[in-house]
Amino acid sequence: MAIWQYTIELIPKETLLELGNTDSITLDDYENFDFWKNYDYEIKFFDSLTVELKRGKSWSDEIILYGDSESTCINFFKEEGKIVGVEVRIDFRDDYSGVLNSVIEFCNLNGFVILDNLKILDLNATFIIHHIENSEQFFTYKKLFG
Repeated sequence: MAIWQYTIELIPKETLLELGNTDSITLDDYENFDFWKNYDYEIKFFDSLTVELKRGKSWSDEIILYGDSESTCINFFKEEGKIVGVEVRIDFRDDYSGVLNSVIEFCNLNGFVILDNLKILDLNATFIIHHIENSEQFFTYKKLFG
């Protein structure tokens, strides 16, 4: 991941109910809980999420990449042919509003949440932009590159 990329994850919201918390998760749950065990989505299910990005070539057969891995992109992680994770990398050097809005709309329509550093983020573009621009990563980038 490049210093100009901010990474968030998407997880099915219903799995949080199993954990009993909808605001955040523990590190232990993050590392040991299978958020995708009850789901068997085909990549086509995520078409509305990837509409802003062109399918790219990943370095691994277990990752489906949309976008540019050095810029804004979405990675779908697979194990044994099943999607087991969705990661969104936002390149804050460019206008990422289209992708961010697609992510938020997808989450709202399909029952997903955005996870960042064990916290569930509000599905609100202004909130998420503010969150990114107040991150240590964003400050470090600005300090190094202006």
